[in-house]
Amino acid sequence: MKAVRIWTCCLILALLVGLCACGGASGAASTEPEPEVEPEPEVTEAPPSPEPTPEPTEEPTPMDSGAALDIVHEVCPLDTFVMKNIKTVRQPDKSWLVTFTSDYGDFMYLVDGYTGEILDKDEPDLTAAGDVPQMISSEEALDIAEAASPIDTGLKNIKVSRNTNEPIWIVTFTSAYGDHMYVIDAYTREILEREEPEITEEALPAGGIPTAGEAIDAVYRVLPIDRSLMKNIKVTRRADDVWVVTFTSDYGDFLYAFDINTGELLEREEPDIAAAEAAGVRVSLTAQQAFDAVFAVTPVGPNDRQDMNIARNGDDWVITFTAPNGKYLYVVDGYTGEILDKDEPAA
Repeated sequence: MKAVRIWTCCLILALLVGLCACGGASGAASTEPEPEVEPEPEVTEAPPSPEPTPEPTEEPTPMDSGAALDIVHEVCPLDTFVMKNIKTVRQPDKSWLVTFTSDYGDFMYLVDGYTGEILDKDEPDLTAAGDVPQMISSEEALDIAEAASPIDTGLKNIKVSRNTNEPIWIVTFTSAYGDHMYVIDAYTREILEREEPEITEEALPAGGIPTAGEAIDAVYRVLPIDRSLMKNIKVTRRADDVWVVTFTSDYGDFLYAFDINTGELLEREEPDIAAAEAAGVRVSLTAQQAFDAVFAVTPVGPNDRQDMNIARNGDDWVITFTAPNGKYLYVVDGYTGEILDKDEPAA
């Protein structure tokens, strides 16, 4: 009986040991880390390639008022010097509205500010106007005054102005004898009024030629070339009371000697101008030729030019004048007449 109990106890103990072993194995297995599974990459669409950036385009620069006026000068049937009250007004679309009056009537041009195309125009019927008198230019008025003057050399401070209330030109200049003034009818070319100093030897300064400036004026009276061609002018006074005036030109060297007390021309040396011209010597532009070169390109009409001045800068000419819209400056090549530089009021 006792043996049966012992066997029974052993059997129960063996079953308990087996159960514990199975539980321990199961617990040990559950503590091992499970292998990590990498997630499959998500399939995404490739980003679109960026569109190329268009290159910036330069905006065209609209023309200025002077260029627009030049275009009008080319298409207008009138000469520029008869144009009056010229106005240039920029429109919102950058076009230019150019208007002016004349003896024929009113003119209007609308100019494309970029291409220069005439978009619109309004002109009076010139054929129906009959024989409308033509007004002379400022250059013609100056020619008339110089032809009428008893002095044709040594002229200084030349000014040509227009009286806008009357059709007349007023020409003024000075000479060694004094001031000259001529009022010229702009249509008939008639000299309506003139003022001239007395042209006599007695009109010269008392005491002959007391100053260096008057010595140069004395040279102007006998000079065979345009005085604007004189360069490197030098005036010296000798101990024997004689003025010696020397200068150069494209023709050659000049020398004049004057008695200070009497004004008598004592000595005169001049190059052979005719021979130089025959040899084709290169001669610079005169002051009037330089003016002509500027007048051919300036947007300012003759009627609006005031206070004209010209001066040498080396071989070049510098010309300035004023107009209703401001001051103008031009640098002209002294030989070719090319406009080297200019300064014009903004439109």
